[in-house]
Amino acid sequence: ECANLLAYCEGSVFFMMVVYEFGVSLREYALRGKANAFPVLEVCPNCQCFGAGYVKRHGFYWRNAITEEQEYRVPICRFRCSACRVTISVLPDFLVPYFQHVLKTVLGRVQDRLEGRACSGSRQLGHFYKQRFLKNLNWIHYIFL
Repeated sequence: ECANLLAYCEGSVFFMMVVYEFGVSLREYALRGKANAFPVLEVCPNCQCFGAGYVKRHGFYWRNAITEEQEYRVPICRFRCSACRVTISVLPDFLVPYFQHVLKTVLGRVQDRLEGRACSGSRQLGHFYKQRFLKNLNWIHYIFL
């Protein structure tokens, strides 16, 4: 089942993300690639239309997933609703929208910065993530609801 739904608009284009728990580690997800058990969206999270054929798989895009130890390129599955034409991306729950580092790494670095401790990695990246974290707090908070 889908954990959370995130939606945003850039100009006249509407995007949606579904945060989904795949039940595997980042490493396993990366190894499986496009062979992961991606969910089937039977109902459009935007217009709520349902039935066979409305929400169809619309390909993949690749993004970085960086931990303290390793970097991965992982596929993100996309769907498109033929009724309302919205595109929906299925984001694994260990990733954070608009961050290349995984959730655990981002939270660890932000916590270090907020508590005044030196964080691993560059000082500039730690500051950047702190600022980005604070700017996107509403998105990040929504993930944990």
